[in-house]
Amino acid sequence: MNLKQPFFKLPIKMEVESAALEVVQKLNEADWLDHPSNFKKNSYVPILSHQGTLNNLKRTPVMPTLPSKRLPAVTRLLRFFNFRIGIARLMRLGAGYEVPVHSDTNEYWDKRVRIHIPLVTSKSVFFTCDGTEVVMAPGEVWTFDNWRRHGVRNEGTESRIHLVFDTEATNIFDDNGNLKTVLSEIKEQPELKLEDAVSPAIKSGAQLDETLGLIVKELELCNDKEEADAWIRLIQTHGDRWKTIESSFGVDVQAMAYYKKAINDALQEAEKLGDSLRLKVNNAKVISLFKARVVNGMNLQMLFNHAK
Repeated sequence: MNLKQPFFKLPIKMEVESAALEVVQKLNEADWLDHPSNFKKNSYVPILSHQGTLNNLKRTPVMPTLPSKRLPAVTRLLRFFNFRIGIARLMRLGAGYEVPVHSDTNEYWDKRVRIHIPLVTSKSVFFTCDGTEVVMAPGEVWTFDNWRRHGVRNEGTESRIHLVFDTEATNIFDDNGNLKTVLSEIKEQPELKLEDAVSPAIKSGAQLDETLGLIVKELELCNDKEEADAWIRLIQTHGDRWKTIESSFGVDVQAMAYYKKAINDALQEAEKLGDSLRLKVNNAKVISLFKARVVNGMNLQMLFNHAK
């Protein structure tokens, strides 16, 4: 999510001692899964995930996982937020290790932010984002602009453990990009509010325009205008093809072959433009962003479910 500044500290202080103790006492090493990017000594325990299984899918709906059943104090912290929550997990970073600097460009993040609640940490854990560095204390609540380049260094002597969860940015920020004042009035809710929207099997033309439109906005900031304009034309061409198919067949799985051809054509044309152009804000390769968002125009798992 593109935010006004690298970090925001929410006006909330949470009691996390019980949750921190619970994590240490009730989880064993087998519960911790290796980070999907294979960052060393970086592991996680899913608390809320797509369909409640042990996966790293950036999808909704989400449900509680089996490990979460053993962690009532941890899940209780999530009930203090009176809005829908997406993926939630415990994230652990070993002493003396780091999360390398990177940016999160999956379209899942276009409308969402990740909230961090430190459970076990120290003054020797440093979180950086776009040149700004902060230390997050236990019980504080933070979010940051993960579209920018960010990373973490644990220079302490114990593992850092955060409870993190994702939510739509409109739950945290007002129309001007400032923190909502209502956030300071949180209280425990009787039950969790979970993201339950089901991803479409095939995106509509409007949905495709929205996800590719973010790339167009960033391309307009690139110094190489000629190369950026070539990518913008390809994005517009792909969108027009998609909407032509939609107007003829609708977003129906019966038209899968036509949509698949449009995807393959766009991928081939992207290869001709090459991989040299990068976005100014986070140095991400345009070709990688474009390909990922084009391919996600069809959700193969949902198509399979429709076919059964």
